[in-house]
Amino acid sequence: MAGVDEAGRAPLAGPVVAAAVILAAETRIAGLDDSKLLPPEERERLFVLIQARAVAVGVGMADAEVIDRVNILEATRLAMQAAVAALQVVPELVLTDFVRLAGLDCPQRNLVRGDQRSATVAAASIIAKVTRDRIMAEYAIQYPGYGWETNRGYGTPHHWRALHALGPTPLHRRSFPRVRAAIDAVLRERGDAAAEIGRERALAVAVAGERIVEEIREFLAPTFAKWWLPDAVEVVPQIPRTSAGKFRKSELRDRFKARYGCATA
Repeated sequence: MAGVDEAGRAPLAGPVVAAAVILAAETRIAGLDDSKLLPPEERERLFVLIQARAVAVGVGMADAEVIDRVNILEATRLAMQAAVAALQVVPELVLTDFVRLAGLDCPQRNLVRGDQRSATVAAASIIAKVTRDRIMAEYAIQYPGYGWETNRGYGTPHHWRALHALGPTPLHRRSFPRVRAAIDAVLRERGDAAAEIGRERALAVAVAGERIVEEIREFLAPTFAKWWLPDAVEVVPQIPRTSAGKFRKSELRDRFKARYGCATA
């Protein structure tokens, strides 16, 4: 029997992470509970014990790009399915914390407050939470100023102030209405659209160089370009080119629409 749970559905930034855990029937780990009810040091202690004593542990995740494309609930399901698929032992039954999963090769039970009623679901919630916390601590080094080392991407007052002052990162969930509204507010308050485009373009040129930025801007609508040009630098180089070395316009358009819900020119 595998317990499955997730961490990170509510944050403004970062992935949603899921874990699946199989414990032997005779295994008892004192202190297992919903990860949200445990202090960080106790979660870390239990994380080590679960990894050592579990029959199998699997982890899956869906990043902000996936969340924005399919919505947070579907992204959570994808992460959970990936966690089950990562198990080295095929479970005979899957227990979830009230999220129904499609495509499983075994029966499932979706328990209300499953992480407080099932030891395996509680164990999965701890694995997912600790794994995600560690990921966000690493991202905090890459994107300083947002406080992710402590708030883990949740909407704390510090995080909202940083989003307003520093703008969004590629890890922010732009499909979340309050995040989108905060980005809109930043652009409105900066006021000078031309200056904003110039700043974004300078950042993109610093990352990718002049030639690729001009190729990108050829296809982007002006309002779209001023928002997402730095992110475009990450996406565009992954798109196949024609034999003449040009980007495929249809694929460029589809890729940006999938990522941002916004079509190119």
